[in-house]
Amino acid sequence: MTFVDGKPLNQIAGTVEKNPERWNGSKGECLDDMVKGSFFYDEKESKLYAWLEDDETPDKHMVETYSGEYRGILIGRKLGNITVKDVKLVYCGVAVHGNYAVVENVEQSWAPFVGCHVAGKHCLILNSKFDWNGNSGMGGYEGTGTRIVDCQTNHNNWRMWSGGWHAGGVKFIASDSWVLQGHKSAYNNGDGIWFDIGRAHP
Repeated sequence: MTFVDGKPLNQIAGTVEKNPERWNGSKGECLDDMVKGSFFYDEKESKLYAWLEDDETPDKHMVETYSGEYRGILIGRKLGNITVKDVKLVYCGVAVHGNYAVVENVEQSWAPFVGCHVAGKHCLILNSKFDWNGNSGMGGYEGTGTRIVDCQTNHNNWRMWSGGWHAGGVKFIASDSWVLQGHKSAYNNGDGIWFDIGRAHP
């Protein structure tokens, strides 16, 4: 992904590492297909090209670029009773894989894929926002007893992933005994709230 002054450029050609067949975000096939507001990475030459909306040169702006999935905060599977509170994350997300974890008052945005991933047991996600992420605001699987209270997932899937696979506000797979309360999910490119497949065993 490439950002100019905090705003994303459209990707020309290239692919993504995770399930590229499900990704519809790339336009064009080569450098000649660039338009205003886009970037192209020449992998062979290791060169990044950016065409700004105002036709100015990049040296007059803040340009940020990176590839891959980057997690700003990871609560590991063998950890328990960890609290993350009053944090702002940009260009990265949070992964809650431990048990009895609390994520409170977190403002997160612009992760390459998902803003918050939950896979632990009996976790609490409270009063947090996961907006403007490449695929979805929140995701998770096989968790038990998770509570998501007064949170928000808006404007997600701006990188144009297939909506029938995994994209939009939230998508949780094989989750059991979850509570989703007071949640706002709007303006997503995909489903707002999606519980998928079935129920996992505690």
